Amino acid sequence: MNIDLNAMSQVATISSSIIALIAVFFIIFQIKSSNKDNKMVTAHTTYNGYLKLCFDNPYYAKGINEKSDNVDVRYEQYKWFVSSMLFSFEEILAVYPNDKRWFFALESQLERHRNFLKNSSSVKRGEWSKPLTSLLEKITR
Repeated sequence: MNIDLNAMSQVATISSSIIALIAVFFIIFQIKSSNKDNKMVTAHTTYNGYLKLCFDNPYYAKGINEKSDNVDVRYEQYKWFVSSMLFSFEEILAVYPNDKRWFFALESQLERHRNFLKNSSSVKRGEWSKPLTSLLEKITR
């Protein structure tokens, strides 16, 4: 039996290269999967924080239509509630700028606050990210 060591060496080199290439693809897949999972956790955690804020403040969660003398303190608190909501939504849209499911979920929440948002100075000045500003413009038309 005549063994060609040169041929075996070439096969081993090619096999090693293929195994290394497979390992690189697996690592890339793992990194992408991990990034996607991290983005999802960030968005879900942020939205859950907003929902907790709503649960803790049901009066504000439903929206306040106008300022009146007997609710001045509540109105001031409501402004901070809305700011927190907008910040949360901005964070979610930073993670998922083109996800229609998130847009619909956030839009339905913003609808409750339409009257306030129409008069919001931060909305009028365009202080929010482009995806959130786009959604706010749709809501406040």
